[in-house]
Amino acid sequence: MTSTSKNILSLMTGSVLASTFVWLAAMGAAAPVPVLLQSQTEFVVNYYSGMVTSIAASIVSFGIVFFARRVFKIESTQQLLFCLLPMFIYVSVLLTFFGFSVSSLLYAAVPAALVSSLTILYKQRTNQ
Repeated sequence: MTSTSKNILSLMTGSVLASTFVWLAAMGAAAPVPVLLQSQTEFVVNYYSGMVTSIAASIVSFGIVFFARRVFKIESTQQLLFCLLPMFIYVSVLLTFFGFSVSSLLYAAVPAALVSSLTILYKQRTNQ
């Protein structure tokens, strides 16, 4: 596979990750609170949905990046840039035009970007 086609596939992988942010934020907000935490109302109101969103985003992004790395052999730093670019553009457009709704999406965007970066960089470092 050529470098250009790998870059396009990396861009598509990043677009898939960016499109899951809204779904993950909605899933985190709708997650049921465990009985153990129901007495801690301040924690539940302030942090619980963000934690659920972050954990779900980490798991989903690891799965997508792991699948893309196995199937499409995405391993270089240039391809990492093409993978992260749609996520950053998506968040910056939302921040520019819809500043009030970005905080819940950042709970999904930051872990997804970190997991994507660390997974690809770890694979690149182990190959050297």
